[in-house]
Amino acid sequence: MNKIGFIGGGKMASAILKSIISFGYASCENIFVSDKNENNLISLKEKHNINTSSNNSDIVKNCNIVIIAVKPYTVKEILTEIKPFLTENHLLMSIAAGVSIKTIENITGNVPVIRVMPNNPAMAGAGMSAICSGTCANESHETTALNIFKCAGRVIKTEEKNIDIITAIS
Repeated sequence: MNKIGFIGGGKMASAILKSIISFGYASCENIFVSDKNENNLISLKEKHNINTSSNNSDIVKNCNIVIIAVKPYTVKEILTEIKPFLTENHLLMSIAAGVSIKTIENITGNVPVIRVMPNNPAMAGAGMSAICSGTCANESHETTALNIFKCAGRVIKTEEKNIDIITAIS
């Protein structure tokens, strides 16, 4: 059973986890969220009865799928923090705009990485997400990412060079 963790519990993470629960992709007890904002954690716990923590490493220790859902300027710091706990058995997905797969892989090493760019309608389950894979991600990882983000709308697979254009158009 996949355990899905979100590092960052803001609006987009909340929308994605709500979609995952609604579509039955994962149950509440298999979803974990960390956030520096205690109010986000309290709200998510009350609404969805998920697991919450203020410690990002707890997410990596408890989940095999980790979604980085934070502001782009904090990604490098967070990846450096969780790197000691990441293994090749994790799937790391990032929805942080403008943070390249190469940037993520330079910090995390041989961890499978999928970059995902959802758009705002994903918050209403009518989104359009584009995904692209890093060097260690395989077809199984891509299928997992596609299935997760299909819960929030449509998904297409693309090359990273196209992801910003697709996001802007959608």
